[in-house]
Amino acid sequence: MPAPILVVHVQETFENQPVTAAEKPAQGAPPLLIYDGDCGFCVYWARYWQKLTSDRVNYRPYQEVAAQYPEISQAEFQRAVQYIAPDGRRASAAEASFLTLSHAPGKGVWLRLYKHLPGFAPVSEWAYAFTAAHRPQFFRVSKLLWGRTHEPPRYDLVSFLFLRLFGLIYLSAFVSFAVQAQGLIGSHGIQPLAEFVNNVAAHYGAERFYLAPMVFWLNDSDTAIQIVSWVGAVLSLLLVVNVFPRACLALLFVLYLSLTNAGQAFMTYQWDQFLLETGFAALLLSFGPTTGVWLLRWLLFRFMFMSGVVKLLSGDPNWWNLSALSYHFLTQPLPTPLAWYAAQLRTGVLKFATGATFVIELVLPFLIFAPRQLRFCAAFGILLLESFILLTGNYN
Repeated sequence: MPAPILVVHVQETFENQPVTAAEKPAQGAPPLLIYDGDCGFCVYWARYWQKLTSDRVNYRPYQEVAAQYPEISQAEFQRAVQYIAPDGRRASAAEASFLTLSHAPGKGVWLRLYKHLPGFAPVSEWAYAFTAAHRPQFFRVSKLLWGRTHEPPRYDLVSFLFLRLFGLIYLSAFVSFAVQAQGLIGSHGIQPLAEFVNNVAAHYGAERFYLAPMVFWLNDSDTAIQIVSWVGAVLSLLLVVNVFPRACLALLFVLYLSLTNAGQAFMTYQWDQFLLETGFAALLLSFGPTTGVWLLRWLLFRFMFMSGVVKLLSGDPNWWNLSALSYHFLTQPLPTPLAWYAAQLRTGVLKFATGATFVIELVLPFLIFAPRQLRFCAAFGILLLESFILLTGNYN
């Protein structure tokens, strides 16, 4: 934030810097943050904070209000932001910044750390002073990381679109299992559900409800299997059209968890577990968009990063010498027609593609938690990789 003052005397705090009664904000009025209107960096972050705090804090450049506060010198205004409380008390620099942010939902933790965590206050003031001393450079960095106009994150649109599209994924999962269910786990299937239920009940007793939670403990008939599968498909369609989305998400999770446990060997693939975990995060997303989005980012990070890690830890030297793609397109289980053309690429191109895969899977996932512009880089790389996988292989 704008030019700071490095706190030298700890006793010069918010509580000990009064403003005269004539200069106090009107009783009942919000506090005032005064910043340097000639500083691009200061204006950039003041506007962002104003969007965070809304009308709970007033913002004014010192060039407009300095005359109302003669006790604050122009040098102080230029060095640091000034926070004026409704009762007339004053704070500056990092303390003023944290006091301002405390009026934004969910941002009060920074003020508590400043007040109660040993060492946090002096480190904060030093960081503020360092930033203020290099404001032009940090202004350029801010625009690079967050864009020319920094907006507080809003997840309404992305949450709405994600849940609608996620309903289509649930739909494909339930329908694809429904048309195979009788041959897989039906009474005349490869691994009949009724036998599985009886064996687990005999060995684990009441513990079975915890080890393999599923609605099929109530009924394991062929009809029950079909009902669960097709009811899941109907609920998926309701989620797509946004009808009772929270109830649908809760029921879809329960039903797909039931199919996953009942499916035995046929539902042990990573995408089944991945769908369940995403379904749980999607349910939380419907209640709290911020929490849900961060859980989904963590899920995506783990999925991508571990995809790279398992390649290097597999013991296959072809990943380490970057020759794996020379064999991958020929040996993968379900290649598409385009896989043949990919396999004909030059060795150097395939090695470059293998190296790029590691960059996307091991480096770019960390940008998922970075500021907005860097998240765009991660998204572009991940979508590029997944698109090539989709074009060259029939993967779920």
